[in-house]
Amino acid sequence: MDEIPQEVPNLDQHLQTLRDLLSSVTVPASVEVEGTTSMSVWTRRQLSTERKFKAAVPELLNCMLAAESVPQHCCHQCKTMNAVVRCLDCVPSGVQFLCAGCDSMVHKKLVFHDREVMIDNFYKHIPPTSSVKMDERGHYELVEQVCLLPIPPPTQICSCGRDQDYTIMPGKQTVLVTINGPYNLCLPAVCCPHCSCKWTPGISDLISSRYWPATASCQMLFKFDVLTSFEQMKLASPATSQKAFIRMLEHRAHRTGQGVSRICILQLEERASVPG
Repeated sequence: MDEIPQEVPNLDQHLQTLRDLLSSVTVPASVEVEGTTSMSVWTRRQLSTERKFKAAVPELLNCMLAAESVPQHCCHQCKTMNAVVRCLDCVPSGVQFLCAGCDSMVHKKLVFHDREVMIDNFYKHIPPTSSVKMDERGHYELVEQVCLLPIPPPTQICSCGRDQDYTIMPGKQTVLVTINGPYNLCLPAVCCPHCSCKWTPGISDLISSRYWPATASCQMLFKFDVLTSFEQMKLASPATSQKAFIRMLEHRAHRTGQGVSRICILQLEERASVPG
């Protein structure tokens, strides 16, 4: 169980330092271009653009600070409870602010959504493997939850018929590496309540859903967008190493509050060119 810190960091000094730095920026009134007695058209345009941007910096700073404020919202799903979670990926559907119960229900399958918990007037990123609950003292805390790999189950797994109410349970644990870093998930296990027939996704099912197995046992999977991004990065910047790309993925995972798994470099090197 992960206790959410109750102390609010004091950012006044950092904000004042930022304001001082912004106010200390000066744009020269004129610049001499080597070999000419007057500024070129391109230089005048650059100076004009810099002046306009400097004039807009205070408004940009105020807007940035206002965007980090945590106003009180009612849950967009149940319309009754106070919202405690903000989802940055649920904006088009109109359920951006959710209470703890509705958040668990909405994002049970949407495991890749970028969620933030609203505690002590600050936003804090939370991983998909955590949910928000209220303890006995009335304080919100993070608790671990099991997330299944998003993959469509088959319509029929046995001869009992297509209308059976199959049970979906967490199966084998795996690590899915996406462009936003690694996710600790479980493969779904679909069971028939009558004949006890069981289905788990095989390699063909994973590849059909655009997941590439890093090992034969599927202990680690890559989304295809990671492999194509790595290939495009190498074409644009051949000097960039595989290690740097892996470290970027791990840093992105830590920034969003997820990812404790290490990504094997050899697994990416050996498989980056396979999906094509």
